[in-house]
Amino acid sequence: MHKIIATLALSAAAASAFAITAEDISANSWMPLVKEQSSKCELPATITFHKDGKISGEPGCNYLTGTYQLDADGKIDLSGMGMTRKLCAKEYMEQEENFLNLLSRTHYLQKADKQLILLDADKKEVGRLVPEKAKACD
Repeated sequence: MHKIIATLALSAAAASAFAITAEDISANSWMPLVKEQSSKCELPATITFHKDGKISGEPGCNYLTGTYQLDADGKIDLSGMGMTRKLCAKEYMEQEENFLNLLSRTHYLQKADKQLILLDADKKEVGRLVPEKAKACD
């Protein structure tokens, strides 16, 4: 009986170690990991998750806004996003398309150290986000 209780306690502790909250993701504005950034732009694509369930960002050319829902198991719903519709230089439009594609494939989030790991519906990694930093696209 004690063994079962100890096993359940360890399982609960392990599950909470991987739990992700709005607090975790709202601590920073996020950009793609540099190796995943294909553009030589001056400004990286960014997204900010606000504690109140709203999102904002600049994926390349346009302004991104909307809402998200995050479950305790890391499942995230980004279907409430919208964007302005202006045209910019080709490299910014390509950066934007790549970033939005990455976000559209994201169904789960995990936090590892200072990175957000983006997972698809099968919980396979599709990319990583890191805290935004200046001159990240050099």
